[in-house]
Amino acid sequence: MASLKTGLFVRPTANVGRNLEIVQELDEAGVVTAWQTNNVLAPDPLTFYAAAAASTKRIRLGTSIMQVYPRHPAALVSQVQALEGLAPGRVRLGVGTSHRPSMEKNLGISMGRKPLTYLQEYVTVLRELLWEGRVDVHGEFFNVSAQYPENYQPPRTEISIAALSEKSYRTAGEITDAAISWVSPVPYLVRTALPALAEGAKRSGRSVPPLIAHVPVAVTTDRDLALEMAGNQLWHYGALPFYQKMFESAGVPATAEKRTSPEALDVLVASGTSDQIYQRLAAIISEGIGELLIHHIVVSDEDTERRELAKIITR
Repeated sequence: MASLKTGLFVRPTANVGRNLEIVQELDEAGVVTAWQTNNVLAPDPLTFYAAAAASTKRIRLGTSIMQVYPRHPAALVSQVQALEGLAPGRVRLGVGTSHRPSMEKNLGISMGRKPLTYLQEYVTVLRELLWEGRVDVHGEFFNVSAQYPENYQPPRTEISIAALSEKSYRTAGEITDAAISWVSPVPYLVRTALPALAEGAKRSGRSVPPLIAHVPVAVTTDRDLALEMAGNQLWHYGALPFYQKMFESAGVPATAEKRTSPEALDVLVASGTSDQIYQRLAAIISEGIGELLIHHIVVSDEDTERRELAKIITR
């Protein structure tokens, strides 16, 4: 069996030291990428990755995603520069708008009516600084003009955006190195996301960037238990407005009693024996998905299950 182009999500927790040990284990196991999200009041992934970069050898370090509103793009570039110095070529920078409840209710930051325009300008600033070493952006939200010294070598860090809607996938096709999905049914990704990515790339006269598909996986043959545990860990997505619109477009009920619906969980979650899980992941990639981002749904023994997942995706 061939190794799958697959990374593993490492949930940010207050136990940062244990998370560092997990990334080190994944590095030793040959996992391609460790992914972390940037959540309100959770440990910062890029700060965490500085320690991971210095204590691992091969594994790539991805953010899926960094929230753009709380952090100016130039500040984010400074953090990425530090990481690139520690782990050249191993940084995968994913950014996104996050959601109104998180930004507006929790942080008091208005997202306005044009979050995608904000994200486009944000990525443009990142791209010019990280790839060209200079920036001159004067848009609706950002006015940034700066240049590094002539002898500066920009790291050309991979830049991705989180995408849910068809419009956001077109944007990803126009300006990014990849699109990252989250709790999105594979049929929706194949039917809606991939064509939109291709359309956006065609508009900009560039190659179609890959789609990195988030896939929840439970290492158990008990399907009912897998869906129960997935519901406990993914329950809130169906109640978020952006996700509700995506599920509606996918033809899947978003919520049931203010939780992600059983129908949605059933199409999202992969489970079974190790061979069955491998075959399911390989089948997803065969549908044109460029890469997988595995979200471990813990069933009973987190460490044992995660190590089995690492074996599955590195066969």
